[in-house]
Amino acid sequence: MKRLNHALRLGAATLMAALLSSYLLSATAEAGQVPATQAAQAPAVPAAPATAAVAAQTAQTSAASGERAETNISKVNGGIEVAAGDSVGNLSTVNGGIQLDDDAVAGDVSTVNGGVRVGVRVRLNGVETVNGGIRMGDGVQVQGSLESVNGDVRVSVNTNIGGRIETVNGDISLQEAEMGGGIENVNGDIQLIGSEVGGDVSTATGDVSIVEGSTVEGDLVIRKRRSSWLSRFFGGERRSAPTITIDASSAVRGDIQLHRRAELNIHEDAEVGEVIRHYQ
Repeated sequence: MKRLNHALRLGAATLMAALLSSYLLSATAEAGQVPATQAAQAPAVPAAPATAAVAAQTAQTSAASGERAETNISKVNGGIEVAAGDSVGNLSTVNGGIQLDDDAVAGDVSTVNGGVRVGVRVRLNGVETVNGGIRMGDGVQVQGSLESVNGDVRVSVNTNIGGRIETVNGDISLQEAEMGGGIENVNGDIQLIGSEVGGDVSTATGDVSIVEGSTVEGDLVIRKRRSSWLSRFFGGERRSAPTITIDASSAVRGDIQLHRRAELNIHEDAEVGEVIRHYQ
């Protein structure tokens, strides 16, 4: 009986040991399967960086689009042309002309040796050139000024200029245009046709024509020409007196300041201020 009980106890202990071993093995197996499952799922972890990369690429694309809309173009040799409807930043070149086609948008436009041609309905900040003229199409909007050293400046219908127009050697003409600033040149004629000038109109040697309902809010100034031996030697100085023409429908709200002799062709019905002669 004792042997039977001992055998039963031994068998029970063996069974318990077997069960415990089986449990431990099962737990170990399950524990071993966790890294395998994690390893299987590991490739899915970089999903967040992939999303970040897509976002970064999208941001770069957006930035690139923004840069294209505000790209500055600068050259030393060669002209620049902005296609119709394109929007750019500042444009500059040394040797070459600049052309903006219809409905283009630009910042500051400058060249040294070359002219600037602007199509219709163009918007820009301002234009500067040394050796070259400036031509504006209809309906152009200029926030700043138009400046040239050697070249004519021509402004067309329905153009609005926020600043001034200046040139040294060249004619200036406005047709049915408006500007907030004044007009100034040294050698060249000034012609206003149905236009409004917010400042003074000033020249040294050129004829001035203010007609067809044009208005000058400031003074009309004929400056004294400062001659030099160089201008006398090369014949660059105009010796004849300039002519001022103002028709009946036009007005100079300021005075007419004459620092040299000029021929006055002013209609009696024109609205003008006092004619002041500063010369003897």
